[in-house]
Amino acid sequence: MLSSTLKQQKSKSKIRPPRKSGSNTLDPNESWKLLEVAIHDIQNKNASKWSFEQLYRLAYNLVLSKNAQYLYNHVHDEIVKYLEENVRTQLESLIIKKEEQQMMNTSNLQENDVLPDHAISKSDAAEILNLFNKIWDDHLISVWLISQVVMYMDRTFTKENRLPLVYDVGLISFQKYIVMHNLEASNVTIGAKLIEIFLNYFSLNRNGEMIDKFLIKSTITIFESLVGVDGETYYSRYFEPALLLSSHRYYEQKINELLGHQSGSLYINKAVQIINDEESRFQIYLPNQTAEKLRDLMYKDLVVANIENILNLQNDGLKKWIENNDFEIMEKVYRLVEGVDSNKMILKKCLRSIVIHNGDDLIAQTKLQQAKDFDASDDKKKKATKKSGKEANTQYAVNYIKNFTNCKSKYDQIIEKAFNNDIEIYREVESAFITFLNENNRIQEYLSLYIDDCIKKSLKNKSSDEVERVFNDSILIFKFIKDKDIFEKYYKNHLAKRLLNQKSISTELELQMISKLKTEAGSTFTAKFEGMFKDVKISQDITQQFRNEASKTTLASDLARMNDGRKFDVDFSILTANFWPMPVNKAMEEVTYVPALDIVKATFEKFYNNTYNGRNLTWAPNMCTIDLRMNFPGKTYLVNMPTLAAFIVLTCFNDEETEDGSKSLTFEEIHQITKIPNSDLIRHLQSIAVAPKTRILKKTPISRDINPTDRFSLNLDFKSLQTKFKILAVSLSSASSRMQAGINQISESDKFDATFSSSRLETDEERSFTLTAVQRSREYEVDAAIVRVMKARQSAKYQVLVAEVVRLIGDVGKRFRPQPSLVKRRVEDLVDKEYLRRDENDRELFWYVA
Repeated sequence: MLSSTLKQQKSKSKIRPPRKSGSNTLDPNESWKLLEVAIHDIQNKNASKWSFEQLYRLAYNLVLSKNAQYLYNHVHDEIVKYLEENVRTQLESLIIKKEEQQMMNTSNLQENDVLPDHAISKSDAAEILNLFNKIWDDHLISVWLISQVVMYMDRTFTKENRLPLVYDVGLISFQKYIVMHNLEASNVTIGAKLIEIFLNYFSLNRNGEMIDKFLIKSTITIFESLVGVDGETYYSRYFEPALLLSSHRYYEQKINELLGHQSGSLYINKAVQIINDEESRFQIYLPNQTAEKLRDLMYKDLVVANIENILNLQNDGLKKWIENNDFEIMEKVYRLVEGVDSNKMILKKCLRSIVIHNGDDLIAQTKLQQAKDFDASDDKKKKATKKSGKEANTQYAVNYIKNFTNCKSKYDQIIEKAFNNDIEIYREVESAFITFLNENNRIQEYLSLYIDDCIKKSLKNKSSDEVERVFNDSILIFKFIKDKDIFEKYYKNHLAKRLLNQKSISTELELQMISKLKTEAGSTFTAKFEGMFKDVKISQDITQQFRNEASKTTLASDLARMNDGRKFDVDFSILTANFWPMPVNKAMEEVTYVPALDIVKATFEKFYNNTYNGRNLTWAPNMCTIDLRMNFPGKTYLVNMPTLAAFIVLTCFNDEETEDGSKSLTFEEIHQITKIPNSDLIRHLQSIAVAPKTRILKKTPISRDINPTDRFSLNLDFKSLQTKFKILAVSLSSASSRMQAGINQISESDKFDATFSSSRLETDEERSFTLTAVQRSREYEVDAAIVRVMKARQSAKYQVLVAEVVRLIGDVGKRFRPQPSLVKRRVEDLVDKEYLRRDENDRELFWYVA
C-alpha cells in the first residue's frame, strides 16, 4: 500500500509539456515579435501584463518547429542590444560626468590649495558603484526571467549543442559589453575604471573614513560572478591584482613616512596598528583567498623588507629596547616576526649580534664600575688602604662574573616577558652567550675567583634562596665554558687555600657547590675536591686524637716551658698527594726546625706510624704558617707569618746576642743555619727584610734584591699601627724574583703558596705555567682514552679512533674537547712506546699491544 501511494504521488507531481497546437506550420517571425516585446518589457520592469504560460508556449513551439537556433540567436541579440543601448549608456555617462566635474573642481583650485587625494570624491564614487550594483541586480532579474521563458530551449537545444545557457549568456554579455567595453574616447575599459573608483573608495577607509561595507561586498560579488571563456573570473584576473598593487603602494607610502622618523618604536607601533586595521578590513570586506594574499603582502612589505633595519637602529632599535627593558615593544616585534617566519631567524640573528656585542660592553662596564669604586674612596685612610694592582685585578674578575650573571638574567627576563618563553630564541641567546663568554680566555679563572669570593665573604648572612641563585648562576657559567679542565685546575687551587686556611663561611656552602658541580660534570670531575674534604676531616680527627694522647704525657708542659710558659698549639693537615694541587717538595726535608717544633714533629710521626702502619709522611713547612708573639722595645705584636720566615727569625735572631740588634748574619750564614732552599729563603727574606710594612729585619745594604753578601739583623726600630698583622711571602712567579733565586722556570710548589690565604688573578707568566700544566694533564687523559678504546676494540682505523677519543673526553667526560692534532701526536707517541702498533699493510689501521 505504501509503495503504491508513493507512485501515485510521483505521478501527480510530473510536469507535462503544454499541448501541441493544432497547426503544424509556424511563422517564427510572428512568434518572435511577441517574445521580443515581452523581453523588452521584462528588461524595463514592465512584465506584469504578460502571461508566463503564453510566453513559455511561444518559445516552446519555436523549439518544436525546429527554430531553436533562430530563437537562441534573437534572445542573445536582444540581451546585447539592451545592454549596449540602455545599460552601458547610463553607466558610461555617469562616470564621464563625475570625472568632468572632478576636473573642473581641480582646475578651480588656488595656488596654495591642497589637491584632492582621489580622482573622484567619496559621494561620487559611491553613486557610481551604487548604479553599477543596481544595473547588475536589474540585469540578473531580467536575465533570470528570460531564461525561465526559454527554459525548454535550454533543456534541449542549448544542452545538445553545448551552448551557454541563456542565463549564462546574460552574464557573459554583461562582462563583454559593459565591463570590458572601452569608455568613450578612452582606452580604459569600464571595468578598469570601476576598479579604480572602487580602490579609491576603499582607500578612504584606510585613511579613517567610514564607507558603505555592503556596497564594497556587493561590488566584489559582481566581479566574482563574471567568468570568462577560460573559466577565470574577472575578480581574479583583473580586480585582485589591482587591489594587491594598490595595497602595496599604500604600504610603501606608510613605510616611507615611518622610516623618515628614524624611530624603531614608532615604526613597530604603527606597523602593528596598520596590520590590526588591515586584518579587520580583510575580515569585513574581502574573500578569504584575497585576504591571505594581502596578508602575505602586508607582512612582506611592513616586516620582512624593513624589520632588520629597524631592529638595528642605534638610537631606537632592539639594543635600546633591551637596555630600557621595553618588554611591550619587544613583544610586538616578536609577534610581527612570528607572523612571517616561524623560526624567527631575523629576530634571532639580531639578538645574537647584540648579545655578542654585549661581551665588549661587559668589559667596558666592569672597568667603569671599578674606576667608580676607586674614585669613591675620597677618605685619606681609605686611599691608604686601597687595593693593590693584583687585588684590583681579582676584584675585576669577580665583578665581571657578577655583571655577566646580571646580563644573562636580564635576557632571561626578556625571553619570558617579551618572547613568550620561545625555546628557539632561548637557545640562540644561550649560544651567543657561550660564544662571547669563551672569547675571554680567562673566564675559567674568573669563575673560580667569583665562587671563591662568594664562599669566603659575599654569601655571608645571605638567605638560602640567594645562595641557591648565586650557585645556580655559577653552574650556568660553568656549563657555558668550554675548557672545564682549566676551571678545575683553578678551582682546586682556590679550594685548597680555603680549606687549609679555614676561610670558608661554612663547610655546607663548599659541599653544596661541589654537589652542583658533580651533578653537571660527573663524579670524576669532583673526585679530587671530595678527596680534599675527606683529608681535612680526617686531619681534624687525627689532630684531636694526637692531643688526647699527648695530654697523657708531659709533652704539653715541656713545650710550654720551651715557649716561655705559654701554651704551644699545633694543628696538623695530613694531605693525600694526588688530591691537592701542591706537589711534595723533597728539599724541605733538610730544613732545620726550631726545637719545640722538632719535638712535636718527632712525637707526631711516632703517633701516626703507630696508628697508620705503612704510611709515609713528608713534611711541608713551606705550606704552613705560625703565630708569633714578638716583643720589640716599644710594643709587642702578634704576627702571623709563613713557617719558613718564622724559622729564620727563631733560629737566627732569637737569642740574647740579638736583643740589642748588634748581631748580623749574611745570606749564606742564614742558609747554613736554616737549610732553607735558596729560592724560598730569598722570598721570605724579602718579605721580612725588604717589604716596607713588615720589615722586622734590617738589611745591609738597603736594596730590593737579595745578594749572598747582604747582612741581616733584628730591626729594633720596627713599628706598626696594628698590634696584630700578617706577613705574606713574596711571590716567586715574577721574572726578577726567579732571577734572584737563580731559577729559570716556576715549579708547581713555587707557584702554589698555601700560606697566602687570599686568591688573586694570575699574572701572564703564572697563567702560562698553568696552561702548560693543563696541557700536560690533557696528554695523560688522551693517552688513557686511546688505550681504553684500543683495549676494548683491539684494532681500529685512525679516524674511528680519533672520533671515539673525542667523544669519550669531550662528550662523556665534558672536561675539554681534544683537537685531532693532539690525538694524532699521542697516538704516534704510544706507537713509539709500543702500546700500539701500526698495521704493515694498512697504515691507517692500529693494533693494541697487550
